[in-house]
Amino acid sequence: MNTITPEIGSGEVFVAIWLTHAHDPMDAAIKFLTRAQGTHASFVRGNGMIVENFFPRVRQRNWNPREQDAVEIYRIQDTTPSDWRELEQWFDTELANPPPYSILDLLRYAFDLPPVKGPGCFCSQWVLRGIRECLADFQQPLRRLEYQDFAPPSQLRSSPRLILMSGTPTTKPLAPATK
Repeated sequence: MNTITPEIGSGEVFVAIWLTHAHDPMDAAIKFLTRAQGTHASFVRGNGMIVENFFPRVRQRNWNPREQDAVEIYRIQDTTPSDWRELEQWFDTELANPPPYSILDLLRYAFDLPPVKGPGCFCSQWVLRGIRECLADFQQPLRRLEYQDFAPPSQLRSSPRLILMSGTPTTKPLAPATK
């Protein structure tokens, strides 16, 4: 897979979806429970860092070079620099008081039960929450969910509002993936 990056300093925010998360016990559980491709979702900040809800809570981190071949990067269609700034502010607020990762909600999703009320959520639920709270209704990737923000990475990955760019961050500017 080709490697790509948001142009450092461009400010654009992307969604990253892992097709597999090597050596992570949750990866196997998510694959089993969702029976689909896509086991983790996060944002890629304008500075190239990952911000994600990963057990036990929301965190920010650098890319691990071993992740390169297992991640897809998506541009959120019709977003602007103003949208990216709003998402960046939301990330900072979330990192200051990080919501916990909710294994319970992941199990409730798998068994077709409604989510638990409160700040806890799983990875893609947190990504959808950020998009919902910061972007306009027409920019939402999954608008017809039975329960707000309650979808696995594989369902988020299928949204026509997310434009597949390819690979993972390095130092080259993004270009749309070619077939």
